[in-house]
Amino acid sequence: MSTDPPFRDISERPDEADPPRPRRPDPHAPHRPASDEHPLLAAHGGVLTVDHLGTVAYRPAWELQDEIADQRRGRRIGDRLLLVEHFPVYTIGRGGDASNMLASSERLHELGVELVRIDRGGDITYHGPGQ
Repeated sequence: MSTDPPFRDISERPDEADPPRPRRPDPHAPHRPASDEHPLLAAHGGVLTVDHLGTVAYRPAWELQDEIADQRRGRRIGDRLLLVEHFPVYTIGRGGDASNMLASSERLHELGVELVRIDRGGDITYHGPGQ
């Protein structure tokens, strides 16, 4: 079993006389969007995988995000960025009160808008296409 700490100690300056500087992007290099084949380098030097999910319902995307967060906390996967839009939905957070929703559930249903209670902070938030 290794006795090395799981993280590199960055509390002291590196031993090298001239530590490497962060590279700036080349403004003349062609833009290449990130994908699983070409991930981005995150600010900490690790790999950031970008997932373009498109427009999806709120609940499945929320469940996927929770699953990815659990895997990331367990260090089973690297960093991921989810790019997603939702069909019209209002969320009510932990601090939210359903009485703050000014439209009735019947009206929301007529408009095809979901109302989802979530375990995050905040009151009522709208999520929809284009955001």
